[in-house]
Amino acid sequence: MATDPRLSAEDAGVLLDNLINDTAFRERFAESPAKALSSIGLDAALGEKDCMKIDSLAPVEELRRVRDGLQKHLASSLTAMNVVFCFEAGKVDDCIGG
Repeated sequence: MATDPRLSAEDAGVLLDNLINDTAFRERFAESPAKALSSIGLDAALGEKDCMKIDSLAPVEELRRVRDGLQKHLASSLTAMNVVFCFEAGKVDDCIGG
């Protein structure tokens, strides 16, 4: 049976905290979401999901502004891990309906 890895609310919070507060993690995430996720103890398979594939990572200010809404979206939406733009610069609001 195939699995469809998703983020729990706690895991989404860990990811967002690292994307907001850790410059080295942001660089790793931009290069390889799977490796970056693995480096913080999250399932590397999540890095292969469409929402993790970005051209330009959203700036810290944008992620900080929508952090709570994005955490809720990633942990609760049935499509969160299949919709692009969750971390794309200038498109995060579109992802969470903001």
